[in-house]
Amino acid sequence: MRKMGIIGGLLLVALGAQDTLYDESFDPATLNEQQPDWPLIIDPVVSDTALLDQIISQDGGNRQRDGYRVQVLMTPKAAQADSLRMILREQIPDSVYIDFEVPNYKVRAGDFIGRREAEQLQQKLKVLGYRSAWIVRTRIELSADRF
Repeated sequence: MRKMGIIGGLLLVALGAQDTLYDESFDPATLNEQQPDWPLIIDPVVSDTALLDQIISQDGGNRQRDGYRVQVLMTPKAAQADSLRMILREQIPDSVYIDFEVPNYKVRAGDFIGRREAEQLQQKLKVLGYRSAWIVRTRIELSADRF
């Protein structure tokens, strides 16, 4: 009984104190805070792709651009992707890549700027028995003769 009296008394004191702490005269619309000095953010996206290609061509390291590849397989097993890459390297003259995008390994072939070239490789792969080969738009490696 005594515990109930103490708890009840504390509860009444807390409720009474809440009324006295809340100041209804405060109006947030009148609050005048200074804005912090935010850092200047520069948009890294270049809208002029010709300028971007020129910048990339002057850079000796990264020679990539948007293009097409033919995807032959998508699997969660690295060994299976690697085996197919070895087989494809012997069957076609084009470069063969394994791209990892969680959770799958994707076996892709070619570095084509135009879709028509990719379609030709796709038809060749279908003749070789890879009936589910499909064209994907992705970043491709540029060789020196394509600049």
